[in-house]
Amino acid sequence: KSASSCYRFFSQHTGWTCLATTVATTFTYLHIWPMYPSYTIDGVSMEPTIPDKSIVYTRVAPVSIKQIARGDIVIAVNPTKNAELICKRVASVGGDSVTYRKLGSSIYTTSDVPKHAVWLQGDNANESLDSRSYGSLHYSMIVSKVERIIPQSQTPEPSFCTFNFD
Repeated sequence: KSASSCYRFFSQHTGWTCLATTVATTFTYLHIWPMYPSYTIDGVSMEPTIPDKSIVYTRVAPVSIKQIARGDIVIAVNPTKNAELICKRVASVGGDSVTYRKLGSSIYTTSDVPKHAVWLQGDNANESLDSRSYGSLHYSMIVSKVERIIPQSQTPEPSFCTFNFD
């Protein structure tokens, strides 16, 4: 009896069901999906945390610097090549003092991170071009915050439907 009542309900309300599905899909596509872009990481600067060719799912840039904390992994505009994006960890925030060694140097330098800025570093320090080379970044250069990491080893291979008509 319940199966026939379900059939009767959906056969009578097909138009509304299709409309609701279309509205929900359109809303998701236009409003929610753009808030959570994904990126494929190209490089080893964040290894072992994010292996090369991993996919990261992100949340679009926070409105306030207060929403960015030490330890967060972010996608930011590369200050040396504005057309590129970088993926780095927030090592320090505005007001912090940072002691670091530039790549290839044995001399340590201390620098203060300005208000409304972040200090970014790769987890793989020997292979990372980061704030040790280009200094702190204004938080407006942060594009998004990494929420989920999917290593390449866990990325499914594309599959295609095959039909056998024998």
